[in-house]
Order: sequence, then structure tokens, then C-alpha cells
Amino acid sequence: MATIFASIGPRPASGGKWPLVAPYRHRYSGVLRLTMNPACAAYPRNPSMSIEPIRYGILGLGRAGVGIHIRQLKQREDARIVAVCDPLPDRRKQVAADIGATACDSREALLAHPGLEVAVIATPSHTHADDAAAALAAGCDVVVEKPLAITLGEADELITLARNADRKLFVHQNYRFHKDFNHLREVIGSGVLGPIFHIKFYAVRYSRRNDWQTLTRYGGGNLNNKATHPLDQVLQMLDSPVESAFGDLQHLVSAGDAEDHAKIMLRAENGITAELELSDVQALPFQYPKWVVCGKYGTLSSDGHTSTLRYYNPADVPPLELEAETAATVGFTAREELPWQEQQLNVDDAPGGNFYDNVTDVLRRGGEMVVTPESVREMMRVLELIRNSARPLTPAATSATM
Repeated sequence: MATIFASIGPRPASGGKWPLVAPYRHRYSGVLRLTMNPACAAYPRNPSMSIEPIRYGILGLGRAGVGIHIRQLKQREDARIVAVCDPLPDRRKQVAADIGATACDSREALLAHPGLEVAVIATPSHTHADDAAAALAAGCDVVVEKPLAITLGEADELITLARNADRKLFVHQNYRFHKDFNHLREVIGSGVLGPIFHIKFYAVRYSRRNDWQTLTRYGGGNLNNKATHPLDQVLQMLDSPVESAFGDLQHLVSAGDAEDHAKIMLRAENGITAELELSDVQALPFQYPKWVVCGKYGTLSSDGHTSTLRYYNPADVPPLELEAETAATVGFTAREELPWQEQQLNVDDAPGGNFYDNVTDVLRRGGEMVVTPESVREMMRVLELIRNSARPLTPAATSATM
């Protein structure tokens, strides 16, 4: 029977982290099943509890504004979109007509809309800080699409503004609610792999982009566009501040001037290391695992849907004795045979959640914010360490024709 060797109970609430695995174990159909403390899931809505819908305004009607935020909010009984704004007149009129909202021709008009409670900032990355600051100054609670800001200084200013205005600043780091993240935390917290010493994340492909997100002046590049979600997840799993970071950022084939290849190395104060690779310039005939988690007694590899665990129970093997004398025989010492166990887990069995469930819980029920701006600030600090360690992208190095 597969067992969890060292279950870990809930962490102190003061740490601002989610609890790990509930301290019990069971098996299902011969496969190790890890059960997360229910507090790990996003705060679920109570269908029997009648609440007044939160009134949202959407600033920016591009991929994020329409494809992410409006798509989710228009399906929710606890949400009502009252106003939208975009610099393209036809787009804002069409979206407003589709969802029954007011079309606003300026940020100021949207923020002045009567009854507006929450401003959703889904504008280009380089304007997030300014737009969020204006919304906070107008008395709104704010949802900011990632990244929170371009610089750590901008992030600090927003956190201070929200605190002084007594407003909520939500950052759309919604991957903290995803099943694969909860699954990884379940496995790490179970202790089945032993103490964790290294975490890897891969997201590579070959794709030549030519949109605004390839331009540094708009806050483009793989760090802001792609790394913010997995980096945020990794920082939660490290469970310790990052003490050093290294980044290799290169611009190779995209039409703009921002990095399309990023290699990141981190070391946390607790000694755990992590690496992330986010590249649009790797035409591989095979697929790397999305996640690899290395522990003292085993390893997890996962494609985001199925995880394979290979591990052994240290209680089942004798102590390893050192043989310091020169070998008396020719050849290498015989390898030790360990009682390896290998199991596959379905990632979709892990609990999931929804970012906007938590927004409702905070604003209507007085619940706790899962993604605090202070926790996102740590990611902004690490992004700054990565950028400062990387070689500058020079015009000569950024020619896609080289």
C-alpha cells in the first residue's frame, strides 16, 4: 500500500500561506491519493446565500479584458458589468451592447460611473500602475491584470495607495487557484518525496510574435507576459524569500525588442533552488515535463495533466555505510537496489478554485484575500533581481535577421 511518509499540518495563519495537506492518508484504486485541507481551495460560494452583485467596470477590451475578465464575469450571478472603456470606439460600443453596459470613452468617465465598485485594469502592461492608481484615487476597489506594475517602485506605490485609501487591491495571479498548483502543493506537503531541494518549470515552443507584447516600451517580453504566473507559483512552493537570482534574457526572433527567451535560476534562503525556462525559440521534437519537483527520496514529473511519482520509503532501506578504502576489485561498485515505487496521479483530482470567487468572498463576506498585493510584491522584487542580473539587450543583439 502506498503511504504518505510525513504529512504536514496547516501552517500558521500569520504566514499568509495556504495550509498544506490534511494529516491523514488513504488510497484509491491502488493509486496514492493526497487529500488537501479544504482551506487550500479558493473560498467556495454558498449558493443558498443571496448577495448583492458586485458592480464592475472594465478598463481595456483586448485579449485580457474581453477574453478573460468579461468572459468570466458575465456568467456570474454575483457580478454585474456596468461600464466598459477602450480607445477603439467600435470595440467599446460593440462590447457594451453585447453585455448591456455603458460604453465610456475615457478612463475618467468609467471611474465616474455611478455605482461602480470595482475597476478591472486590463490595459497594456506599461499603464497598469497609472490606471490602478487613478482607480484607487477615485474610491474604487481594483483588480489589476498581471503584471501588477513594471517596476518594484510602482508596485510599492500602489500598495501604499490602497492601504491609505482603505481599498482592496487584487492582482490577477489566478494561477494560484489552478488544480496543477494545488496538486503540486499537495505532493510537496505530503512529504512523500522527502525534503524538497529543487523545482523546475518548462514552457518552450518555437513561435515568432509580432504584437505589442514584443516591445519593451509596452512592458512586453517573456518575463512580464509568461513568467509572472509560474514564477508566482514557484515562490509559493519555495516558502522562503529568494536570496539570489540569475536571468539569461535574449531577444532572438520576435519582431519587437523584448526578450523571447528567458532562463531563470533562483536560490531561496532555505536552500531550495528553482529554475524556469520560458522560450519561444526552441523547436524540439519532444516535450519537456512542465514541472519537475526533486526531493531527497523521489521525484515528481508532470505535464500538467498527469504526474508520475517515483520514490522510496527511507524506512525500508538500511543505513548507507561508507566504504572509504580503495576498491579491491576492478570496475565500479555495484549499484544499490532501492525499493522504488512509481505511481501516476491525475492532476484534475486536485481541488481547484476561481479568482473571482475570492473577490466576492472578500468584498461581500469579509473573507481573506488569497493573492495579497504584498505577496505579489515579492514576485516583483524577484523580477527586478532577474533583470538586474541579465546582460542588457543591445540593438546589435536583438536583430532577428542575425
